[in-house]
Amino acid sequence: MVSLLLSSIFFPLLGFQSALPSSQSSMVGRFLSSDGKLLAIIQPSSKNPAESSVEIRAVGGKSICQRDFGSPGGDHGKRVVEGAWTPDSQFFVWSMENSGGHSPWNWPTYVFDRKSSKVLSLDQLVGGITTSAVIFKGSHTLTTERLDTKRASNVPCEVKLDELLRRTQATTKTKPSRP
Repeated sequence: MVSLLLSSIFFPLLGFQSALPSSQSSMVGRFLSSDGKLLAIIQPSSKNPAESSVEIRAVGGKSICQRDFGSPGGDHGKRVVEGAWTPDSQFFVWSMENSGGHSPWNWPTYVFDRKSSKVLSLDQLVGGITTSAVIFKGSHTLTTERLDTKRASNVPCEVKLDELLRRTQATTKTKPSRP
């Protein structure tokens, strides 16, 4: 709740853009990487228009990666509430809300890694993300909050995306990630 208040009041004053979640519709848009070579396209899911699909494409048109977060009944999918490229265009990060209203404390957050063309769940790697804000500190550091299960509270968290993905690739075999 505090992070939503901060997002809506202070971020615009500081020059940050923040899309607040809407239980009515998902964020829709095209996000061009800063190097102008990739495009992240967020659109309604083909399964349910109140949920989202995310596609990364080369500007020339080739689809690199696509994830549909829709569900047939509209109660078990996800919708994008905020998304952004890192300043150097190596990662696209987006946060989502669950469409059925379950786990309202959790903002499932995903990262597209340009080098591997893979999508990974930050929630699975660092714990449940508890804010929808996508804010970068430097080129590859995402500033967010996660659930500390021992204290049952939110704690600030800085995720160094390049280091996290390097460690993940070193400890796991390559396999497609699932939303």
